[in-house]
Amino acid sequence: MKPRAIGEPILTTRGLVKRFGALAAVDGVDLTVRQGELHSIIGPNGAGKTTFFNVLFGILESDAGEVQFKGERITGLSPDQIVGRGVSRSFQIISIFQELTVLENVRIAVQARSPHRFDMLSRAEALADLVEEARRIIGLVGLAGKEEVAASSLSHGDQRLLEIGIALATAPEVLLLDEPLAGLSPRERVRVTDLIQRLAERMTIVLIEHDIDRVLALSDRITVLHQGKVIAEGSPAEIQKDHQVQEAYLGGLKVSEAKRPAAQATAPLLTVERINTFYGKSHILHDVSLEVREGEVVCLLGRNGAGKTTTLSSIIGTAPPRKGAIRFRDTEIAGLAPERVGRLGIGLVPQGRRIFPNLTVMENLLIARRNSTGRWDADSVFKLFPNLDQLKSRRGEHLSGGELQMLAIARALMGNPQLLLLDEPFEGLAPAVVEGVWRALAEIRGTMTLLLVEQNADLALALGDRAYVINNGAIEHSGSSQDLLHDYDLRKRLLGI
Repeated sequence: MKPRAIGEPILTTRGLVKRFGALAAVDGVDLTVRQGELHSIIGPNGAGKTTFFNVLFGILESDAGEVQFKGERITGLSPDQIVGRGVSRSFQIISIFQELTVLENVRIAVQARSPHRFDMLSRAEALADLVEEARRIIGLVGLAGKEEVAASSLSHGDQRLLEIGIALATAPEVLLLDEPLAGLSPRERVRVTDLIQRLAERMTIVLIEHDIDRVLALSDRITVLHQGKVIAEGSPAEIQKDHQVQEAYLGGLKVSEAKRPAAQATAPLLTVERINTFYGKSHILHDVSLEVREGEVVCLLGRNGAGKTTTLSSIIGTAPPRKGAIRFRDTEIAGLAPERVGRLGIGLVPQGRRIFPNLTVMENLLIARRNSTGRWDADSVFKLFPNLDQLKSRRGEHLSGGELQMLAIARALMGNPQLLLLDEPFEGLAPAVVEGVWRALAEIRGTMTLLLVEQNADLALALGDRAYVINNGAIEHSGSSQDLLHDYDLRKRLLGI
């Protein structure tokens, strides 16, 4: 690939901040994107990447800082005004007109910047210049011959190409792409990657993407966000060598390994066999298989967007697989409603906590109580999390992030599940709070079975008995947690940059 000609700064942010309550999702971000550059933004789950795009693009209002495009302040402008200046974008979730044809989707976007957009008496299909430009863009993105196909009939990869085509129809100088490879098959990833490479020869691109290998191959420069802040910026080679970046992806908070009881041969409590799960046309999980034996802690690790949460959603029933089997003890649960899965004895601590903000701590706990038998009741969860005992009359909306996470775990325990699924229990927590939550989980390990999804590999592996690593929706590694914890090179290859 021929080196690109990089020019002067074209898009900059200075001190950009976006808060949601006490959480600073974007925390003083400075970014400089130069003309002709392909500049990627990466970071672990919850780093603030998409929120940053949404503030930059005017979808969310910033709390501080500014955005400049070609030296002009665009902070506070609406998205359509920003598009009019020359910045366009795609979205994580494909945003197209499903019932319109490919040609109609692109032609509408072309018409939006044409003088004909105010011509209410002309038929759009009769405006030859609009149709010609739309057909040119359709050919550019690789959809020639599908002009009259309804967007809803396209494959997921073709829908992604169409969405990029719609963004291109606004004639941008800077194109923002938010996870354009998410959910694509390997063949579709190649097609979209090829398009991005070709577009990078024509315009400036800012890319958010979880496929680290492709980010390293495509980018001129990479900015790394972690907990809303820029922790590194440089060339792909510099980012690969950056110790702070590796810590952000692999986990930097060290804890002693949890005490493990002597290994015992136990029957599988949960068996997942070759499941394939989709979100619409997006094929997320590809023949994923794993098992969790009674009494053990199993870690499911992987980079952002690898399919970890989708695996838990497939088990709990919120995203049932189209193919494959899931058995809990001797019961087939694939496709069962979440409430039926829960009654069988599977509990979930979801990512984002999802407690009831208008209920008190005690009310949140009592509403989750499913039966009167078992180890866990209000007294025992307050013993595990003493802070909650002091806050039992406080409403959920007034709790800190750490208190919310403790409450989410305590609420799940109140159902006395046989198997507890935990989705990113340490995400977004201060180090002192992380250690407290980790020690609580270490205390309950051995008394119940856990399937733990976690971005911080060090913390998860120090708790676990066995580990699976998922990448691009497929299991890439399985083995002992201790072996993976102590093999830094293997961990870096599977989970790092």
